[in-house]
Amino acid sequence: MPLCIILQGCEPSEGPDEPFGEEIHLGGEVSTSQLTIIEPGGSLLQEQYTIFLDDVQLLAHRISDNQLAFLMPADLTPGDHFVKIPALDNYTLHYSVVQTVLPQGAQDIMAPFFEQYGAAASATAMPTENHAQAYLDGFMEAFESLSPADRQTMATYYHANKGLFDSVLLDAGAEKTAILVKYTVAVLAMGASVVIAWSDPEPISKSVFTLAAVLTFQKAKSLYHKFADQEVKAMDVRLETIRSEFEKANRAEKLEGGLEFSDGKAREVSIGLSFRKPIASDATAPTGGLAEFFASTSLFNGGIDKLNAAIEFVNQNLFLSDIPLIEKNALPEQSAALEVAMTHDLFANISISVSGSNLTLETFDLTDGMNLNIGLKINSPMETEESYVDGSLNLGYSDAFNGGSTSIPIRVNKAGLLLEGDLNFGEAALGETLNRTLTLVNTSERDIIVSGIGLPEGFSADWSQGTLPPLGSQSVTISFTPEQAREYQGELVVVNDVDDRNNILPVIGTGTANPYFGTWKAIRFHGQPMNTYIVDAADITCGTPDFEYAMEHFTITLEETLMAVVYADHSRTYMYNYDSEGSCATRTLEDTVPYSYSLDQSVPYDFDASNADKIHFEMTVDGELLSMTMDFALLGNGNLYMVMTNVEDGESHGFELQRM
Repeated sequence: MPLCIILQGCEPSEGPDEPFGEEIHLGGEVSTSQLTIIEPGGSLLQEQYTIFLDDVQLLAHRISDNQLAFLMPADLTPGDHFVKIPALDNYTLHYSVVQTVLPQGAQDIMAPFFEQYGAAASATAMPTENHAQAYLDGFMEAFESLSPADRQTMATYYHANKGLFDSVLLDAGAEKTAILVKYTVAVLAMGASVVIAWSDPEPISKSVFTLAAVLTFQKAKSLYHKFADQEVKAMDVRLETIRSEFEKANRAEKLEGGLEFSDGKAREVSIGLSFRKPIASDATAPTGGLAEFFASTSLFNGGIDKLNAAIEFVNQNLFLSDIPLIEKNALPEQSAALEVAMTHDLFANISISVSGSNLTLETFDLTDGMNLNIGLKINSPMETEESYVDGSLNLGYSDAFNGGSTSIPIRVNKAGLLLEGDLNFGEAALGETLNRTLTLVNTSERDIIVSGIGLPEGFSADWSQGTLPPLGSQSVTISFTPEQAREYQGELVVVNDVDDRNNILPVIGTGTANPYFGTWKAIRFHGQPMNTYIVDAADITCGTPDFEYAMEHFTITLEETLMAVVYADHSRTYMYNYDSEGSCATRTLEDTVPYSYSLDQSVPYDFDASNADKIHFEMTVDGELLSMTMDFALLGNGNLYMVMTNVEDGESHGFELQRM
């Protein structure tokens, strides 16, 4: 059954003849035919309230949690009038009512309104619907068919409520908060219009307020989607912990699941941000501006049924048209989160604090790489028996529509020794030496005496003891020289008199088989097949050789510490006689002197410190101890090319060898 808020007669006993209530509130000046809003204070629990306008009983309808609305009667006598709400402890208001008088004819009043309404309908239309334009078309057609008196009445209702229409027709800024304000205003205007359009049986007033309600609905819906789809995003903030230098070693009392800091030294921490659109379940616990958004949406949806009832009435009784009914707003049940990059604007929304009686936040800023730069300080280090202080880092995020916080365990280590360097050597062939640089940093204000650097097998250091001055540093070369094909790992431990917690780093490396190890047999000597006589250009006189030599066979075996050489060669020296002038024409061969030599030796060797393709060794040839080198290179066909050089005279020989 429709609820009416038009004037209803009542017996004299049902209402007082004089102003009533202990306190009279000022309602201000209103006009006849004007939609009037009451804000009695506190939350309104009922959908409608009986009110008394002087001695006449009316109904006022709740349009928000703290607002009621009723229509000031068109035939009310101008002057002072009083409204009382018995259910609200006789809350009483005083109104100064003036007669609504049109400054122009009805046509002149409505024409600019129709134009503004059409523009607003176009601006707020959804891609597939424009309820407001459909209603306006029917309304304008009905207006033209009305009698002059009814046009006057319709224009009077509009003129009396011009402020309501202006609140919908006029626009403001487009900032996020402005959009929320406009959405809220549109919903309230819709709610006020709906209760009159729904409850008033008078067709003309019903049509005018339905016109307002449809436009406010459309504007509210447009703002709703703009707000929910474009502006409001639920944010998730999380820290992605970066392992600090202090966390690299597995040791007792290591903090798990949190962040570690060094006293007075800032560190970078990456932060991950993701946004998603609001979903239906967010309404159960909204924060910030979202609370107002969901409250307005609830009011919006609450008025849809009433507005549809008014539209159906107009369709059936006034316009005889088929203006479509409208649907309620609804958010999706779920929404995918999208990762977003940190910006200075987002950083400005982050707050931070530290929990811990002996801790202070010293640094909190954003790096050029968009990471958080956080520095913590132990207030009284000497009062702390442990080598660290535990606490929590409290992060919050808050913007116009989001609010959340998280707490992360932290440990701040007393300043002392800082080890900087990556001691993962990777792979090294047997005989090869790889070097890495380790930097020892004294982060304290006192000397640190280093008495040794402990290293596992296969690793060595070129510096192991000395004094690190306050805030000073020392570079150390750590070398990895594997002697077996296996993994080498362990811990580097810097023995010192200050810090027994941050003095450890893991070291790891893998020894691999040397590609040159094994037994190789020569197949070519100086580019020629084995056992082929070779003549140097310097040994040719008068077009014939003075000396030539041949390598019969040559074999080397390279093991981890020893190198074995087995070879045999032979040569021929040609003896000539010359006449007194030494002329080639008179030169005659006198004799040929053959020579042969063989060698079978096994000697120790060392790989070159800077070249893993070169070895150094000494061997005895013809009773003479010679310093020799061999340079290796693997050929594309899998063979080995080797150059053996006498270090003293520079004589060298090249071989191509096959693996046996």
